[in-house]
Amino acid sequence: MTGRPRTLFRLRRAEIVFVLILACIVAVVTIVVRAEPPPVVPLRSIHFDTEQYIGKRVEVSGVVRVFQDTGAPYYVLEDAQENRVLLRSDGRQLSLHVDRALTVIGVVGFDDHVGIYLTVERMSASPQESPLGKQG
Repeated sequence: MTGRPRTLFRLRRAEIVFVLILACIVAVVTIVVRAEPPPVVPLRSIHFDTEQYIGKRVEVSGVVRVFQDTGAPYYVLEDAQENRVLLRSDGRQLSLHVDRALTVIGVVGFDDHVGIYLTVERMSASPQESPLGKQG
């Protein structure tokens, strides 16, 4: 009977090792997927084909605008045709970019109360547009 507990111990140790290896594989795959650059998507596409993009990680560019018609200020990313996506991020950071071109990486969402929004993961100044978003 002394052989049986050792077999169970070995089995449990093998199970633990297997779970650890599996967890490492999942972590590596997650990191690799997140490291891949998201597709660059025009705001127009998100605006007119919203369902295709909900839950997807994308990169978009436009000009940051601020509105205050509901009380608290809110920030949107806008293209030259005035297609807009609400930016969900730190308002203090976004306020530094008002009327400036910005490239944003984030996840597209939709809410009946606010419409199309982008949960911002990363943002950077966009060199493609002039500060006021109008091409000359």
